[in-house]
Amino acid sequence: MKNTTLLAMLAAAAVLGALALWTGSARKPQTPRQIGKPVLPGLRVNDVRRIELAKGERTVTLADTGDGWVASSLHNYPADFAKVRENLLALRDLKVGDVQRGARLDAATATLVDLQDANGKSLASLRLGDVRTRNNPQFGWDMPDGRAVAANNDDTVFLVAATLNAFDPDVKTWLDSLILDVPTADIAAIVLTGPEGSFTLDRASGALALSGLATNETFDTSRTYSVESALSNLRFADLADPALDDETTGIATGRTFTVTTRDGTRYTARVGGTPPDRAERYARFSVTAEPVSTNATERAEVVRKAAERHAAISPWLYLLSAWSSENMTRSRAEFVKPSEPAKPEEDETSDPAPTTPDPET
Repeated sequence: MKNTTLLAMLAAAAVLGALALWTGSARKPQTPRQIGKPVLPGLRVNDVRRIELAKGERTVTLADTGDGWVASSLHNYPADFAKVRENLLALRDLKVGDVQRGARLDAATATLVDLQDANGKSLASLRLGDVRTRNNPQFGWDMPDGRAVAANNDDTVFLVAATLNAFDPDVKTWLDSLILDVPTADIAAIVLTGPEGSFTLDRASGALALSGLATNETFDTSRTYSVESALSNLRFADLADPALDDETTGIATGRTFTVTTRDGTRYTARVGGTPPDRAERYARFSVTAEPVSTNATERAEVVRKAAERHAAISPWLYLLSAWSSENMTRSRAEFVKPSEPAKPEEDETSDPAPTTPDPET
Protein backbone atom coordinates (compact mmCIF):
# COMPACT_ATOMS: atom_id res chain seq x y z
CA MET A 1 0.00 0.00 0.00
CA LYS A 2 1.32 3.36 -0.93
CA ASN A 3 2.21 5.78 1.86
CA THR A 4 -0.19 8.40 0.52
CA THR A 5 -3.11 5.96 0.66
CA LEU A 6 -2.27 4.95 4.25
CA LEU A 7 -2.05 8.52 5.36
CA ALA A 8 -5.40 9.30 3.76
CA MET A 9 -7.05 6.37 5.57
CA LEU A 10 -5.59 7.42 8.92
CA ALA A 11 -6.78 10.99 8.43
CA ALA A 12 -10.29 9.79 7.55
CA ALA A 13 -10.37 7.57 10.65
CA ALA A 14 -9.33 10.47 12.83
CA VAL A 15 -12.08 12.66 11.39
CA LEU A 16 -14.71 9.94 11.89
CA GLY A 17 -13.54 9.41 15.48
CA ALA A 18 -13.73 13.09 16.27
CA LEU A 19 -17.17 13.30 14.70
CA ALA A 20 -18.42 10.36 16.75
CA LEU A 21 -17.03 11.89 19.95
CA TRP A 22 -18.68 15.24 19.22
CA THR A 23 -22.01 13.58 18.36
CA GLY A 24 -22.03 11.56 21.59
CA SER A 25 -21.18 14.63 23.65
CA ALA A 26 -23.94 16.64 22.00
CA ARG A 27 -26.49 13.98 22.87
CA LYS A 28 -25.64 14.06 26.61
CA PRO A 29 -27.89 16.33 28.73
CA GLN A 30 -26.05 19.55 29.49
CA THR A 31 -26.06 20.85 33.06
CA PRO A 32 -27.00 24.57 33.02
CA ARG A 33 -24.13 26.73 34.14
CA GLN A 34 -26.36 28.54 36.67
CA ILE A 35 -26.94 25.48 38.90
CA GLY A 36 -25.32 26.01 42.29
CA LYS A 37 -24.85 29.72 41.67
CA PRO A 38 -26.47 32.43 43.87
CA VAL A 39 -29.93 33.52 42.77
CA LEU A 40 -29.14 37.07 43.93
CA PRO A 41 -25.39 37.44 43.38
CA GLY A 42 -23.72 40.30 45.18
CA LEU A 43 -26.58 40.93 47.61
CA ARG A 44 -25.27 42.79 50.67
CA VAL A 45 -27.65 42.19 53.54
CA ASN A 46 -26.41 45.19 55.52
CA ASP A 47 -27.38 47.51 52.67
CA VAL A 48 -31.04 46.45 52.78
CA ARG A 49 -33.11 49.04 54.65
CA ARG A 50 -36.57 48.35 53.30
CA ILE A 51 -38.49 45.24 52.25
CA GLU A 52 -41.65 45.39 50.17
CA LEU A 53 -43.81 42.29 49.69
CA ALA A 54 -46.84 42.24 47.42
CA LYS A 55 -49.27 39.72 46.02
CA GLY A 56 -52.46 40.99 44.43
CA GLU A 57 -53.98 43.49 46.86
CA ARG A 58 -51.98 42.23 49.84
CA THR A 59 -48.89 44.26 50.68
CA VAL A 60 -46.40 44.32 53.53
CA THR A 61 -43.72 46.95 54.06
CA LEU A 62 -40.86 46.63 56.55
CA ALA A 63 -38.35 49.40 57.16
CA ASP A 64 -35.21 50.01 59.19
CA THR A 65 -35.71 53.28 61.09
CA GLY A 66 -32.21 53.34 62.55
CA ASP A 67 -33.64 52.43 65.95
CA GLY A 68 -34.85 49.07 64.68
CA TRP A 69 -37.03 47.46 62.05
CA VAL A 70 -40.76 48.27 61.99
CA ALA A 71 -43.78 47.11 60.04
CA SER A 72 -44.58 50.31 58.16
CA SER A 73 -47.78 48.75 56.84
CA LEU A 74 -49.01 48.01 60.40
CA HIS A 75 -48.83 51.28 62.31
CA ASN A 76 -45.00 51.04 62.54
CA TYR A 77 -45.20 48.23 65.08
CA PRO A 78 -41.70 46.89 65.88
CA ALA A 79 -40.63 44.00 63.67
CA ASP A 80 -38.63 41.07 65.02
CA PHE A 81 -35.04 41.88 64.01
CA ALA A 82 -33.97 38.24 64.32
CA LYS A 83 -36.66 37.18 61.83
CA VAL A 84 -35.73 39.99 59.42
CA ARG A 85 -32.04 39.13 59.45
CA GLU A 86 -32.64 35.38 59.28
CA ASN A 87 -34.76 35.72 56.14
CA LEU A 88 -32.47 38.24 54.46
CA LEU A 89 -29.58 35.83 54.97
CA ALA A 90 -31.74 33.08 53.44
CA LEU A 91 -32.10 35.21 50.30
CA ARG A 92 -28.39 35.97 50.20
CA ASP A 93 -27.56 32.24 50.42
CA LEU A 94 -30.26 31.13 47.96
CA LYS A 95 -28.78 28.84 45.30
CA VAL A 96 -30.11 27.70 41.93
CA GLY A 97 -31.22 24.07 42.17
CA ASP A 98 -32.52 23.72 38.63
CA VAL A 99 -33.42 25.81 35.61
CA GLN A 100 -37.03 25.50 34.49
CA ARG A 101 -36.72 25.79 30.73
CA GLY A 102 -39.73 27.40 29.08
CA ALA A 103 -41.43 28.21 32.40
CA ARG A 104 -42.74 31.69 33.18
CA LEU A 105 -43.94 33.36 36.38
CA ASP A 106 -46.98 35.54 35.90
CA ALA A 107 -46.39 38.89 37.58
CA ALA A 108 -50.12 39.12 38.34
CA THR A 109 -50.14 35.96 40.47
CA ALA A 110 -46.56 35.77 41.75
CA THR A 111 -45.39 37.24 45.05
CA LEU A 112 -43.06 40.19 44.54
CA VAL A 113 -40.15 40.69 46.95
CA ASP A 114 -38.26 43.97 46.53
CA LEU A 115 -35.19 44.75 48.64
CA GLN A 116 -34.32 48.43 48.79
CA ASP A 117 -31.64 50.70 50.23
CA ALA A 118 -32.18 53.65 52.56
CA ASN A 119 -33.23 55.87 49.65
CA GLY A 120 -35.80 53.42 48.32
CA LYS A 121 -33.62 52.24 45.43
CA SER A 122 -34.13 48.59 44.53
CA LEU A 123 -31.07 46.47 45.30
CA ALA A 124 -32.59 43.14 44.25
CA SER A 125 -35.99 41.66 43.55
CA LEU A 126 -37.61 38.25 43.32
CA ARG A 127 -40.83 36.89 41.93
CA LEU A 128 -42.02 33.83 43.84
CA GLY A 129 -44.22 31.16 42.32
CA ASP A 130 -46.22 28.59 44.25
CA VAL A 131 -44.48 26.29 46.72
CA ARG A 132 -43.86 22.93 45.07
CA THR A 133 -44.70 19.67 46.79
CA ARG A 134 -43.95 15.99 46.31
CA ASN A 135 -45.57 12.94 47.78
CA ASN A 136 -43.77 11.43 50.74
CA PRO A 137 -44.66 7.71 50.81
CA GLN A 138 -43.39 7.40 54.38
CA PHE A 139 -46.06 9.76 55.70
CA GLY A 140 -48.61 9.42 52.91
CA TRP A 141 -49.03 13.11 52.13
CA ASP A 142 -47.41 15.86 50.09
CA MET A 143 -44.36 17.60 51.52
CA PRO A 144 -42.89 21.01 50.52
CA ASP A 145 -40.18 20.56 47.89
CA GLY A 146 -38.87 23.99 46.94
CA ARG A 147 -40.19 26.92 45.02
CA ALA A 148 -39.95 28.48 41.58
CA VAL A 149 -38.39 31.96 41.53
CA ALA A 150 -37.32 34.56 39.01
CA ALA A 151 -34.76 37.21 39.92
CA ASN A 152 -34.17 40.85 39.01
CA ASN A 153 -36.72 41.20 36.19
CA ASP A 154 -35.18 38.22 34.36
CA ASP A 155 -37.72 35.78 32.91
CA THR A 156 -35.51 32.75 33.64
CA VAL A 157 -37.25 30.58 36.24
CA PHE A 158 -35.14 28.75 38.79
CA LEU A 159 -36.16 26.04 41.20
CA VAL A 160 -34.73 26.54 44.71
CA ALA A 161 -34.81 24.21 47.70
CA ALA A 162 -36.17 26.81 50.15
CA THR A 163 -39.92 27.44 50.40
CA LEU A 164 -39.43 31.11 51.46
CA ASN A 165 -42.78 31.08 53.27
CA ALA A 166 -41.83 34.13 55.33
CA PHE A 167 -41.98 36.28 52.21
CA ASP A 168 -45.66 35.64 51.59
CA PRO A 169 -47.46 38.91 52.42
CA ASP A 170 -48.54 38.28 56.02
CA VAL A 171 -47.17 41.04 58.22
CA LYS A 172 -47.58 39.04 61.45
CA THR A 173 -44.90 36.64 60.19
CA TRP A 174 -42.35 39.38 60.86
CA LEU A 175 -43.56 40.38 64.33
CA ASP A 176 -43.03 39.06 67.83
CA SER A 177 -46.62 38.68 69.07
CA LEU A 178 -45.63 38.36 72.75
CA ILE A 179 -47.08 41.13 74.94
CA LEU A 180 -46.29 39.91 78.45
CA ASP A 181 -45.00 36.78 80.14
CA VAL A 182 -45.64 37.01 83.87
CA PRO A 183 -44.90 33.75 85.77
CA THR A 184 -47.81 32.64 87.96
CA ALA A 185 -45.42 32.00 90.85
CA ASP A 186 -44.52 35.72 90.92
CA ILE A 187 -48.10 36.90 91.40
CA ALA A 188 -49.06 38.34 94.79
CA ALA A 189 -52.57 39.61 93.97
CA ILE A 190 -55.05 40.09 91.14
CA VAL A 191 -57.77 42.75 91.08
CA LEU A 192 -60.64 42.48 88.60
CA THR A 193 -62.81 45.55 88.10
CA GLY A 194 -66.04 45.90 86.16
CA PRO A 195 -69.32 47.82 86.16
CA GLU A 196 -70.44 45.89 89.24
CA GLY A 197 -67.31 46.81 91.25
CA SER A 198 -63.96 45.25 92.13
CA PHE A 199 -62.83 42.08 93.84
CA THR A 200 -59.41 40.70 94.74
CA LEU A 201 -57.67 37.36 94.52
CA ASP A 202 -54.59 37.25 96.74
CA ARG A 203 -52.02 34.87 98.21
CA ALA A 204 -52.27 36.02 101.80
CA SER A 205 -52.98 32.44 102.85
CA GLY A 206 -50.46 30.87 100.44
CA ALA A 207 -52.75 29.83 97.60
CA LEU A 208 -54.67 32.34 95.50
CA ALA A 209 -58.02 32.97 97.19
CA LEU A 210 -60.97 35.34 96.95
CA SER A 211 -60.94 38.10 99.55
CA GLY A 212 -64.09 39.08 101.46
CA LEU A 213 -66.07 35.85 101.26
CA ALA A 214 -69.37 35.95 103.14
CA THR A 215 -70.25 33.22 105.61
CA ASN A 216 -72.66 31.63 103.15
CA GLU A 217 -70.15 31.64 100.24
CA THR A 218 -67.48 29.18 99.14
CA PHE A 219 -64.56 30.03 96.86
CA ASP A 220 -64.75 28.13 93.56
CA THR A 221 -61.13 27.34 92.68
CA SER A 222 -61.89 25.82 89.26
CA ARG A 223 -61.13 29.08 87.43
CA THR A 224 -58.07 30.09 89.43
CA TYR A 225 -55.41 28.73 87.12
CA SER A 226 -56.79 30.29 83.93
CA VAL A 227 -56.98 33.70 85.62
CA GLU A 228 -53.55 33.68 87.28
CA SER A 229 -51.97 32.51 84.00
CA ALA A 230 -53.75 35.16 81.89
CA LEU A 231 -50.53 37.19 81.52
CA SER A 232 -48.32 34.15 81.06
CA ASN A 233 -47.10 33.96 77.46
CA LEU A 234 -49.81 36.44 76.47
CA ARG A 235 -49.81 37.10 72.72
CA PHE A 236 -51.93 39.36 70.57
CA ALA A 237 -54.17 38.06 67.80
CA ASP A 238 -53.84 41.29 65.83
CA LEU A 239 -53.18 45.02 66.14
CA ALA A 240 -55.66 47.87 65.77
CA ASP A 241 -55.07 51.51 64.96
CA PRO A 242 -53.52 53.05 68.12
CA ALA A 243 -55.28 56.33 67.31
CA LEU A 244 -58.70 54.86 68.14
CA ASP A 245 -59.94 56.40 71.41
CA ASP A 246 -61.21 54.53 74.47
CA GLU A 247 -64.83 55.45 73.79
CA THR A 248 -64.75 53.99 70.29
CA THR A 249 -63.11 50.77 71.46
CA GLY A 250 -65.30 50.36 74.55
CA ILE A 251 -62.27 50.45 76.84
CA ALA A 252 -63.63 53.49 78.69
CA THR A 253 -66.57 51.43 79.99
CA GLY A 254 -64.89 48.02 79.88
CA ARG A 255 -63.15 45.93 82.50
CA THR A 256 -59.75 46.23 84.16
CA PHE A 257 -57.43 43.38 85.07
CA THR A 258 -54.53 44.28 87.41
CA VAL A 259 -51.76 41.91 88.47
CA THR A 260 -49.28 42.82 91.20
CA THR A 261 -46.16 40.71 91.56
CA ARG A 262 -44.14 40.01 94.67
CA ASP A 263 -41.53 42.64 93.81
CA GLY A 264 -44.15 45.40 93.48
CA THR A 265 -44.52 45.51 89.68
CA ARG A 266 -48.09 46.21 88.59
CA TYR A 267 -49.45 45.13 85.18
CA THR A 268 -52.77 46.61 84.12
CA ALA A 269 -54.92 45.49 81.19
CA ARG A 270 -57.95 47.53 80.16
CA VAL A 271 -60.25 45.42 78.01
CA GLY A 272 -62.98 46.85 75.80
CA GLY A 273 -65.37 45.64 73.14
CA THR A 274 -64.94 43.90 69.80
CA PRO A 275 -64.36 45.39 66.34
CA PRO A 276 -67.13 44.90 63.76
CA ASP A 277 -67.39 41.30 62.52
CA ARG A 278 -64.63 40.02 64.80
CA ALA A 279 -64.49 38.01 68.02
CA GLU A 280 -61.27 39.55 69.41
CA ARG A 281 -61.45 42.33 71.98
CA TYR A 282 -59.58 45.62 72.17
CA ALA A 283 -57.04 45.94 75.00
CA ARG A 284 -54.44 48.42 76.22
CA PHE A 285 -51.69 47.67 78.72
CA SER A 286 -49.58 49.64 81.17
CA VAL A 287 -46.84 48.74 83.66
CA THR A 288 -45.93 50.60 86.85
CA ALA A 289 -43.91 49.74 89.94
CA GLU A 290 -44.02 50.28 93.70
CA PRO A 291 -41.01 48.21 94.79
CA VAL A 292 -41.38 46.31 98.06
CA SER A 293 -37.64 45.85 98.58
CA THR A 294 -35.81 48.17 100.96
CA ASN A 295 -32.58 47.76 98.96
CA ALA A 296 -32.00 50.84 96.80
CA THR A 297 -30.33 48.91 93.98
CA GLU A 298 -33.11 46.33 93.83
CA ARG A 299 -35.78 49.02 93.91
CA ALA A 300 -34.14 50.89 91.05
CA GLU A 301 -33.97 47.72 88.97
CA VAL A 302 -37.67 46.98 89.49
CA VAL A 303 -38.56 50.53 88.43
CA ARG A 304 -36.25 50.35 85.39
CA LYS A 305 -37.70 47.08 84.12
CA ALA A 306 -41.27 48.30 84.60
CA ALA A 307 -40.57 51.53 82.71
CA GLU A 308 -38.88 49.63 79.89
CA ARG A 309 -41.79 47.22 79.49
CA HIS A 310 -44.33 50.05 79.75
CA ALA A 311 -42.61 51.94 76.94
CA ALA A 312 -42.72 48.83 74.75
CA ILE A 313 -46.41 47.93 75.13
CA SER A 314 -48.36 51.02 76.27
CA PRO A 315 -48.48 52.81 72.86
CA TRP A 316 -50.33 49.96 71.16
CA LEU A 317 -53.95 48.95 70.80
CA TYR A 318 -54.04 45.17 70.80
CA LEU A 319 -56.69 42.69 69.77
CA LEU A 320 -56.83 39.72 72.13
CA SER A 321 -58.35 36.35 71.40
CA ALA A 322 -61.70 35.60 73.01
CA TRP A 323 -60.03 33.05 75.31
CA SER A 324 -57.36 35.48 76.55
CA SER A 325 -59.77 38.34 77.14
CA GLU A 326 -62.33 36.08 78.85
CA ASN A 327 -59.86 35.22 81.60
CA MET A 328 -59.30 38.93 82.31
CA THR A 329 -62.96 39.91 82.42
CA ARG A 330 -64.56 37.43 84.80
CA SER A 331 -67.05 38.60 87.39
CA ARG A 332 -66.98 37.87 91.10
CA ALA A 333 -69.99 35.58 90.76
CA GLU A 334 -67.90 33.18 88.68
CA PHE A 335 -65.63 32.52 91.67
CA VAL A 336 -68.36 31.99 94.26
CA LYS A 337 -70.68 29.12 94.96
CA PRO A 338 -73.16 28.85 97.83
CA SER A 339 -71.90 26.97 100.85
CA GLU A 340 -73.41 23.52 101.30
CA PRO A 341 -75.84 23.35 104.22
CA ALA A 342 -74.42 21.66 107.29
CA LYS A 343 -75.44 18.08 107.85
CA PRO A 344 -77.73 17.62 110.91
CA GLU A 345 -75.93 16.15 113.90
CA GLU A 346 -77.26 13.07 115.66
CA ASP A 347 -79.08 13.72 119.00
CA GLU A 348 -76.98 12.02 121.69
CA THR A 349 -79.85 12.26 124.25
CA SER A 350 -82.29 10.17 122.20
CA ASP A 351 -83.16 6.68 123.35
CA PRO A 352 -80.81 3.99 122.10
CA ALA A 353 -82.11 1.46 119.66
CA PRO A 354 -83.61 -1.66 121.33
CA THR A 355 -81.34 -4.66 121.54
CA THR A 356 -82.16 -8.37 121.39
CA PRO A 357 -81.69 -10.13 124.79
CA ASP A 358 -78.93 -12.67 124.98
CA PRO A 359 -80.62 -16.11 125.10
CA GLU A 360 -77.98 -17.45 127.55
CA THR A 361 -78.77 -14.88 130.22
